[in-house]
Amino acid sequence: MNRRTIDKVNYYTKKQPYYLNKVVIDIKNINIVLFILFLTLILTGCKIGGTQNSPRSSDEEPKATVDLTKINYFNLELYSDNKDYREMISIINQNVKALNERDEQRYVSSFNSAEPQVKTNAESSYKTLVRDMEKYILNLEKAEFKKNDTNPNELQVIVSTEIQQNQQIKKETSVFIFKLEDNRWNLAYID
Repeated sequence: MNRRTIDKVNYYTKKQPYYLNKVVIDIKNINIVLFILFLTLILTGCKIGGTQNSPRSSDEEPKATVDLTKINYFNLELYSDNKDYREMISIINQNVKALNERDEQRYVSSFNSAEPQVKTNAESSYKTLVRDMEKYILNLEKAEFKKNDTNPNELQVIVSTEIQQNQQIKKETSVFIFKLEDNRWNLAYID
């Protein structure tokens, strides 16, 4: 019997030709080898980088890498001629100190505005600054007070700072937004 005859017989009997069976077996073997190789690479990669790339648990606080005794806050005596400015600078100092000392409760309470979302936003801000950015404010350098032209009950304090964020030191400007509520300036948010 020649090959053509074998193919015709196989067609009618629904059998695969011998040479096709061999190819199917070879493809199965290749797939098994590739699967084992893939698993080996995945498991090896997990063992090597598993501890380095694992996310920090939500309860884990980063370790202090900053000497808190060397941080420069604003000197309140420089603002003794304006009671409102002095009060705002005091709140900024409290806020920054609470952030640097990783005291979430004091940080959130420094946002003393009566607006409904202030505390929730402060909690979210704290988590981002501490856990995600690992931010410390090393030096409060300069404060500039700017009134809001459209809203006389709002005042911005533009603060130049030196910060450490993710182990890098750099300059940054933060804007502390205060709102006048019941004849008192209250911290509403930081931009």
